[in-house]
Amino acid sequence: MSNIIDKALELKTRIERRKQERDKAKGAYGQVMKQIQDEFGCKSLEQAEKLLTKMQKQQKQSKEQILKETEALEKELDEHD
Repeated sequence: MSNIIDKALELKTRIERRKQERDKAKGAYGQVMKQIQDEFGCKSLEQAEKLLTKMQKQQKQSKEQILKETEALEKELDEHD
C-alpha cells in the first residue's frame, strides 16, 4: 500500500513540475510575442515569419547591390591607376 502511495505522490510531483514548466514556457512565449509586436508590428508568429523572409530577401538584394557597386568602383579605380 505504501508503494502505491509513494508512486502517486511521485506522479503528483511530476505533474506539478510539468505544469510549472508549461506556465513558464507560456510566459516566455508571451514575452517574445509582445516584443515582436512592439518592435515589428506583427500580431502572430505567421506574420513574423513572413516579415523575416521579406527582410532576409531584402538583405540579400542589398548585399548583392553593394557587391556590384564595389566591383564597379574597383574597376573604375583600376582604370585610373
